Amino acid sequence: MTDLPMPMSVRVRLAHALTQRVADEHSVDLLHVKGPAVDPALSYPGRSGTDVDVLVRPAHLDTFVSALTGLGWERYSEFETGSPFEHAANYWNPDWGYIDVHRQFPGFQATPDAVFDRLWAHRERLPIAGWPCQVPDRIGQALVLLLHAARDESRGTTEVPRIWAALDSAGQAAVRGLAADLGSTVALAAALGELDEHRHARDHALWAAYSQGGSRFEKAIGLVLAQPTLRGKARAALHSVPVNTDALALRLGREPTRAEIAQEFGYRVWLGLRDGSQVVAASVRARLGRPAGRRPRGGSS
Repeated sequence: MTDLPMPMSVRVRLAHALTQRVADEHSVDLLHVKGPAVDPALSYPGRSGTDVDVLVRPAHLDTFVSALTGLGWERYSEFETGSPFEHAANYWNPDWGYIDVHRQFPGFQATPDAVFDRLWAHRERLPIAGWPCQVPDRIGQALVLLLHAARDESRGTTEVPRIWAALDSAGQAAVRGLAADLGSTVALAAALGELDEHRHARDHALWAAYSQGGSRFEKAIGLVLAQPTLRGKARAALHSVPVNTDALALRLGREPTRAEIAQEFGYRVWLGLRDGSQVVAASVRARLGRPAGRRPRGGSS
């Protein structure tokens, strides 16, 4: 008898339920976001997601990760190398798929603890695959989804109008208020097409690059400019071209050597310099009044 493959939508729901059960058994506070955890009014019809996304209370992060690895999940990417924002680590299980473990969300300038406490204080309980899961309330969900869309030009044009239209005027005001309290006003403005109102904000260049399909170079420069301290700027510059050593190991089928990591880093630096030269050339052409060719959009890390 041949085993039938489990539908993706079913597996994702069961994985959400299992994730919550693991959290419950280890006294870990976490919130499910995206996929089946989203209010149907805010979600794209028929979309169930392909993995589990959770935001974990920072103080409980080590406990949760230890519990996952003890049950067979393997790390696919680290916080420091998964993206320039260093916001999530990815874990893989051959039976249950991927879990994205978030310690923060890009767009919030408040501390990860403050963000989690605020979303947790207004959480709701939603059954997923028959198991009660903790999710942000509708306002919190809307803000998280909008900030996520601000990092992707295509999502900004397809998802933001639907999410925003699903909220009445009071709901929209509540989202703006929550964004102001948690330092995500500029990122929200990027999602809503209101970024021009924040031209003098420290993180304006960052969200302009991400929401408008900027190059790798523009995103890297924006991330550096958004940091409030010199130390933060230096760290952002160093991590603007991260090498995901875990993903590289999976691609190679073994642990990468230092030379292979250096080669991958050099390739990413080359991509950044290439994009940077294109940005400079386009700027010069614009100043000279010459038409600029279509600049290719930089990929996400």
